[in-house]
Amino acid sequence: MEYGSTASSGITCYQQRPPPLPERPPLPEGKDYHVFFSYRNTEEDRKWTRNVIMELESRGFKCCDHELDFLPGKEIIQNIKEYIKRSVKTVLVFSKEYNESLYCKIEVHYSLHMSLSEHKHILIPVKREDCEIPEDLEFFTWIDAREDIHLWFPQFLAAIKAPGI
Repeated sequence: MEYGSTASSGITCYQQRPPPLPERPPLPEGKDYHVFFSYRNTEEDRKWTRNVIMELESRGFKCCDHELDFLPGKEIIQNIKEYIKRSVKTVLVFSKEYNESLYCKIEVHYSLHMSLSEHKHILIPVKREDCEIPEDLEFFTWIDAREDIHLWFPQFLAAIKAPGI
């Protein structure tokens, strides 16, 4: 939105308002990412997750995507542990294929372990499509993302911004 001011010469000058402050909370010490995304490496899941990441990054959040951020040459399990530790929250993107992946199971196990051992709310399970819910996560509240993004994104954003109490 623009606003005008009249200079002493009588000419009205228009300037743009400064952009709004980012919605994201500051990163705590020792954290490099607001969100670590755990998803199955299929074309559909990758595309869906990258769209959500773009939406978050447009709001100033820093997101970890294993395809882009994991250190090449390092064991995958070590990368998983390190990047989950370096992230404030972990988003588990559940699809039909998610539970078939060994690495996704490791990400669930490790992030669940961290959440329980640190007594912090770091897990955000998201149901992208109809699929089986792992027993370990049945007691968590889910984000139902099977509908249009505008219907569930506000709740998702609130979960990401919520302190890890």
